Amino acid sequence: MKSKNIMLSIAILLSSISISNAQKFIRKSAGQKLTFVEMQRQFSDWRKHTDLKTAKNWKYYKRWENDMQFKTNGHGELADPAIYIDEAVKAANLKNSVPASSRFSSSTWSPFGPYDLPGNLTGYMENGIGRINCIAFHPTVSSTYFAGVAQGGLWKTTNDGVSWTPLTDNLPIERISDIAIDPSNPNTMYISVCDFEYIDVALNIDGRKRNTHYGLGVYKTTDGGLNWIPTGLSFQLTDGDASLIRKVLINSTNSNKLIACGVSGMFTSNDAGTSWIHTLDSLFWDLVQDPVNPNTIYATSGWLAGSNKGFAAIYKSLDFGMSWTMLPTGIPGTGIVQRIKLAIAPSDPNYIYAAAVDDQDGAYGIYKSINAGTSWSYINSGVNMLEGGDGSSPGGQGTYDLGFTVNRANKNMVYIGGVNIWASTDGANTFDPVSYWTLQYGPTLHGDIHFIETNPLTSGIFVCSDGGLYKTNTIASQTWSDANNGSPWPTNWTTISNGMNITSFYRLSSSRNATGRLAAGAQDNATFYYDGASWNTIFGGDGMDNYLDPIDDNMVIGASQYGWFYVSADGGFSTTGANVNVNSENGEWVSPIVADYNNYGTLYAGFTNVNKSSDGGYSWNSLTSLPSNGIYDNEVSALAVANSNSNVIYAARRIRFEYNSPSGIYKTSDGGTSWTDITMGLPDSIYYTSIDVSQ
Repeated sequence: MKSKNIMLSIAILLSSISISNAQKFIRKSAGQKLTFVEMQRQFSDWRKHTDLKTAKNWKYYKRWENDMQFKTNGHGELADPAIYIDEAVKAANLKNSVPASSRFSSSTWSPFGPYDLPGNLTGYMENGIGRINCIAFHPTVSSTYFAGVAQGGLWKTTNDGVSWTPLTDNLPIERISDIAIDPSNPNTMYISVCDFEYIDVALNIDGRKRNTHYGLGVYKTTDGGLNWIPTGLSFQLTDGDASLIRKVLINSTNSNKLIACGVSGMFTSNDAGTSWIHTLDSLFWDLVQDPVNPNTIYATSGWLAGSNKGFAAIYKSLDFGMSWTMLPTGIPGTGIVQRIKLAIAPSDPNYIYAAAVDDQDGAYGIYKSINAGTSWSYINSGVNMLEGGDGSSPGGQGTYDLGFTVNRANKNMVYIGGVNIWASTDGANTFDPVSYWTLQYGPTLHGDIHFIETNPLTSGIFVCSDGGLYKTNTIASQTWSDANNGSPWPTNWTTISNGMNITSFYRLSSSRNATGRLAAGAQDNATFYYDGASWNTIFGGDGMDNYLDPIDDNMVIGASQYGWFYVSADGGFSTTGANVNVNSENGEWVSPIVADYNNYGTLYAGFTNVNKSSDGGYSWNSLTSLPSNGIYDNEVSALAVANSNSNVIYAARRIRFEYNSPSGIYKTSDGGTSWTDITMGLPDSIYYTSIDVSQ
């Protein structure tokens, strides 16, 4: 599939421009190959007869072209991104083959932690280590299983989670969304290399900087994970969401037969992944196998509200994916239902449940079949199991986190996880809560549930969440009335993520003295703070940017989403909400904070404009506004203060595709009294993440 990358890059560009306007200067005739050089020629011819001052919708093309022309081959065409990926794998394998004594010792890096769950100083949220997307079990050894981490690769345990070993450190990216183990030869495994959870999320779709979820396709190992190679179902990161593979299955009666599905459709292989056949061209969310007949497969396609793509339905195959039948479910194809996740009862494969996610990412309802998909009934349980509260509000995160399974021994006992976990004992007619994402109701597990699976050898139930991996022997629920009256959750959870160095950090600060302190904002796991001796989590929520005082070792500043900053004068044990955003401006998801280390206590924070503190972050005032581009005042995404001249400050504003508002770089030479737009000559259609000034 690598040969399609240039055309996909062009398609991505055209999708970001109004097609009707783009066709004024870029036209593709029937049978014509629209190459990069041809696009350049067409635009050059068009501009000869066009007043660019009055013409619209051409700047995004030129910004894209300016960036792409540095990535061409010797013939002026866009180079295949696979070149980089292939060489990265070769370089990693070569490095691994060189004796440790011969490596470049001066540039050796080693993980620093945290390896185990930090102490919890947040005071209200359940602690976590990092997001795990999926789990798969060894077919014959109950204590051996594998965890797929969102941004940390594939990990293996051989002692039931007491310790873990990473298996994919040599892959060019570390995103795992599914794991398939050959039941006849467990040393052969397949993984989906991507982070499927952020499907339909991107700068040009909903304004969020989530371009770190794209994937490479299906990879394979035949030696238990020591070495990995891409299969014939491969993609490049430049393919965007089209690169996302949701599920991979192996036929237990013939391990050469595989099936995989994702955004680009349904694929089958008859030669252990060397080549693949594209059997369905739809956007797929799920794929499950009949526990009795391995040739019987069920799959769900879906519709995306953000990009208005796809069609929601349930399919069945009796020949391991070579042919498919759409089942008569009654599920709305578009406009209402986005994602559908399936669960088959191991004790009775005729019982199939389908959890449907609505257009607000909440629970639309459960569809149920008791005759192997021949007919379906719709169940509205009366609660929204995917929202973060008691189920009475709309919305949720169902396209991001959704675990769903049926008890192995009881076909009427169903578990579903969104932000929290719920359970049904009556065939999905009613649900009661199992957990809550804060400590408000007592001990629980970390919220945002991505996967619920049972080890068939032990019947132990495992849950993958934004906080890590948990297990229990029995899931028990209670009513909200019981919880509100002080009854703790009846399910006992064991955290088994210790030993996995997998936290996804947004920003990092290190101490400027010899105490060795670190502060790092973690995805959905607060701010991690290392005081020189041990790790703790402080400042709850998603941890964002941070600052460590260079003199006072007890002073630390952290932040949660959209620039809500906290100040602690005692190493995170107690905090105050600092009024950093004095004008209540829009803040970015990760709002930046930087220090002027030449003037102790002077800090700057970015919102729509730049704010300043002269007393270590306790009080703030706003500097002169940044120049407006006349379209939309984008949020500041990066800041820097010049070490050689404290009056020189740089600020970057992010791109806003949804407002057709370009990014920009601004400079002040008088401490923020006046600013100059210095974007000229720089790309203005990218998201700026960092600025550094020569010392």
